[in-house]
Amino acid sequence: MSQDSRSPITLINVFEVPAAQSDGFVADWRERAAVMSRKVGFLEARLHRAVEPRTRFQVVTIVRWASLEAWRAAIEDGDYRELLNAATAAFCGYSGSYALAAELTGPAPARSGPPAAGCDKAGSR
Repeated sequence: MSQDSRSPITLINVFEVPAAQSDGFVADWRERAAVMSRKVGFLEARLHRAVEPRTRFQVVTIVRWASLEAWRAAIEDGDYRELLNAATAAFCGYSGSYALAAELTGPAPARSGPPAAGCDKAGSR
């Protein structure tokens, strides 16, 4: 299935960062993210850090863009490209772009407080 270059995309990047160096990686990522966030089409970015020191990929980033075209334009920009090159030279990383194929959300949170007017808890009126 081909991706419409104008549909939203998600970039997932995983990095092999020694646990002892993850604080520095996070600080550098914040700098890259600040530059990235000013690009046309940027929607959001999140960085996840492993909770176990033996996890192979200590850092995972998930970035959403309005479109594949917007992402491509952003990475062609010189200042952002320079920051990206520095990050990938220092740490082994793997990345891919993805389109949403399926979604599952958790159950709605339990409602607290009194029932809405005209509604009783037994479900009858």
